[in-house]
Amino acid sequence: MGEREPDLDHEMEPPAPAPQSSADERLAELTDRCKELEDKLLRSQADYQNLRRRGQTDLEAALRRALQPLFADLLLVLDFLDLALATPASHEEAKSLATGVQLIRTRFLQALEAAGLEEIPAQGAFDPAVHEAGGSRPSPGVASGTIVEVARKGYRWRGQVVRPARVIIAAEPGLDA
Repeated sequence: MGEREPDLDHEMEPPAPAPQSSADERLAELTDRCKELEDKLLRSQADYQNLRRRGQTDLEAALRRALQPLFADLLLVLDFLDLALATPASHEEAKSLATGVQLIRTRFLQALEAAGLEEIPAQGAFDPAVHEAGGSRPSPGVASGTIVEVARKGYRWRGQVVRPARVIIAAEPGLDA
């Protein structure tokens, strides 16, 4: 048998180790993939934060829309209490009644403030964002556009105007309102 047997050991040799450039390529590929996944994570976190903020804003807007009619009705009751207190009380019974109405008004106002309702200041210069001009009148010694009288108090809730303050502003001298 003079034939030579095939060299099985040679055919079964383990593959030669990958060249260094192949390992570098794999490392670069994995590094790029890691950066890509990190970027996706950061974007997902930003999207989540934006969604939370948007949900909170939408919730507050819905709450404001739901509470607006309630606040309008409650402020009307407060106006009626103020009107009742503005009525002169000359008899003892009327004075007692006025004292009771004042106590009710005070407690009612405390409840509104506890709910976050706050009065809009109505002094100084007219601000159309929070004031409603109910008229004007000449006021000597007062600059034009300055609030001289409050016809109806205004209120805001969480920084948003619920009802603007209705005010009378000073007109330029010589102008009829």
